[in-house]
Amino acid sequence: MDASAESEGVDARRNALSADAEGSTRAEDGGGETETTVVSARDALANAIRDATLIARGGGAATNDANGDANDEMEDANEGREVYQGRLVSALVAAEHGAPTAALFVIVFVYLHCAALAFVAWLTYASRRMNAVTQACVSARDERKLSEVVTYASLVIGHVVVIWWLTPSGRRARQFFRTGAESPSFITSLLDVFVLDSSARFVFILSKLVVVALPLSTLQKLLRARGRASGATSPKVSTVKMPPARLYRRRASLLSMIEYASLMVRSLVPVSVWLAYFQRELPKVLASIITGLYLLTKSRGLVRSGSDFVKAVSAWLSLGSRSSANGEMATREDLMEAGDVCAICQEKCVDAIKLRCSHIFCDDCIGEWFDRQPSRGASGLSKTCPTCRAVVQSGVQRSYGNGASSLLPILF
Repeated sequence: MDASAESEGVDARRNALSADAEGSTRAEDGGGETETTVVSARDALANAIRDATLIARGGGAATNDANGDANDEMEDANEGREVYQGRLVSALVAAEHGAPTAALFVIVFVYLHCAALAFVAWLTYASRRMNAVTQACVSARDERKLSEVVTYASLVIGHVVVIWWLTPSGRRARQFFRTGAESPSFITSLLDVFVLDSSARFVFILSKLVVVALPLSTLQKLLRARGRASGATSPKVSTVKMPPARLYRRRASLLSMIEYASLMVRSLVPVSVWLAYFQRELPKVLASIITGLYLLTKSRGLVRSGSDFVKAVSAWLSLGSRSSANGEMATREDLMEAGDVCAICQEKCVDAIKLRCSHIFCDDCIGEWFDRQPSRGASGLSKTCPTCRAVVQSGVQRSYGNGASSLLPILF
């Protein structure tokens, strides 16, 4: 804006000088009109200088206004930054002053509950260790050693026995947390919930180890009995020997169903503990209100876990039927059009499944692909085609077919 104002002023001065020069020339040539022409030239020059000055002043004022607005914004930003830094410094100073006192209370809490905290730490380690062992045994398939499975199962049984018969939490659980039995505090009730939740997890880990320890022949007999009972397979088809890959796929579905049963049961474990605590520690009217609100909020999680378990059971029962959870059963025309070679195993399709994107795979191959997909970075719980990466199913239920257990404790 300054440059344009200056250029306009220069043009005005130049025009004025040109007019002055013309006036002087005419004065020399014109004789009697000299004085009048000189006066006109001087007036034009004065007007041009005045206009140029006004234009320059206006441009400078606009520039000053713009610079002033920018400076105000910078000052506001600096003030906001200084206020934030001041609050942060105050919070850090307060934390520094309060840290020693908080550390003292933490030391006192650890001293008073050192045995309980040590037991919690051990149960956490044991749960993680048994979960890793179970997954290793499942992934080993026919290479797993039966002696190792039996050893770990014995350790799990030992933990359950210790919890139920040698701990105060187990003793209170055997008494069904009756009001007149004991009066544990909130921290003690929280410990009871954690211990009983770990105990329930160990019981279902033991169930998974039993399934893993079954030989293939026994597992196939179990699957045949399930197929005949559910009507998924005919008696003639149920006598056909399954290939090992299909048996392991059926076992993965069974392990997933066991884990969803575990989540449903573990969701029920805290209810009795907290209901007894409310009835024991609160007045009758307030206890009734809190109990109703607790059951109302808890029922949502119970319904969700129960629904997940029903879906897992349905998936287990639907295995081997003509309706697969992985997609539509491919027809002979589909196989003739797309080819009967599975893109995963590079062999002839067995129980060919047609996805939404029209690609065809073996039912066992695509099922194993879907089970491993979350660990491969699939977004959420969506199923994608291994060939074109198109989303063929979304919002599907998570699979625990690898033998994994949920290690997050359910405390409320």
